[in-house]
Amino acid sequence: MKKFRIHHQLLIVLLFLTACSSDDSSSASSEQEQNLPPTITSYTASVLFEPDDPEIAVRELVSTGIFEENKLTALSEQLFIEGEPQEARISRKLTYTNGLVTLFERRDQDILEMIYDELGNMTAINWSIQGSERFFRFVHLSDTEVYFEVISLPHDDPQTEVGQRIILRFDASDNVIAAGKDLDLDGIMDAENQFSYTNNSLTQITLASGETFNYEYTEILDSFVYMYDQAIGKKINRILCAELYAGASADGIFACQNSEFISTIALTENDYETGSNNFFTKRTNVSAMQNNTGTQTEVVEFTFE
Repeated sequence: MKKFRIHHQLLIVLLFLTACSSDDSSSASSEQEQNLPPTITSYTASVLFEPDDPEIAVRELVSTGIFEENKLTALSEQLFIEGEPQEARISRKLTYTNGLVTLFERRDQDILEMIYDELGNMTAINWSIQGSERFFRFVHLSDTEVYFEVISLPHDDPQTEVGQRIILRFDASDNVIAAGKDLDLDGIMDAENQFSYTNNSLTQITLASGETFNYEYTEILDSFVYMYDQAIGKKINRILCAELYAGASADGIFACQNSEFISTIALTENDYETGSNNFFTKRTNVSAMQNNTGTQTEVVEFTFE
């Protein structure tokens, strides 16, 4: 279900989503070592489109994060055409209850209601998207094993049926260490992917097929992952990526972007500037526009307190 994966990347690019603290790395700042997470004071992302054809206007889309108590609560967008600002609007909105995201709204097209138990575990999502509804249930068998289920009706309807189940297994730091589909709903993965980590960053994927993929990392902390985990929570972010973790594509799994550090792959694709806390404060990517019709420059900036 690609659109639900997009939700994570929407919780990544359009979303970001309880309030669990992110894991500390041995190479992180003394502030982190004292379990005092740094505070994000600003986030902006701009994409500048510069066509080769002088008859086509230069456009820039600027997104700005709005924060309360180190949690992203909204994202505003503003388009500039030849430098002239257009009307700004709130494109994403997150509502928190007792520190947990309970409602996510995206341009009046997507509305996600997120439901929790008394322990703060997310147990269900009701997703209204462009007039249709989708329902998800999350069964927490223990601290280290969770069922991700696509269901036919809301989770509290006794007539609801399970259409798909994925089993996720976690380590003590809420990293996914195994995932697989449970096609016959017997509580056993039919094909198990396995994952290894160093400093909470994914270093190895072993697919059920036996294929193995290895990854290396820099000492730069990923500000995006930190922002998402501060907002929606580390474990929930991983649960939302269940379909990718259980899939047959290592590229898809790696694209979840759930590692604490920036990979060496990302370093070859982007330019980074970092602050004293090792988080990146600026990321720049320059690429060709679609069909090589011009240049596209993406700049992402964070400031920390």
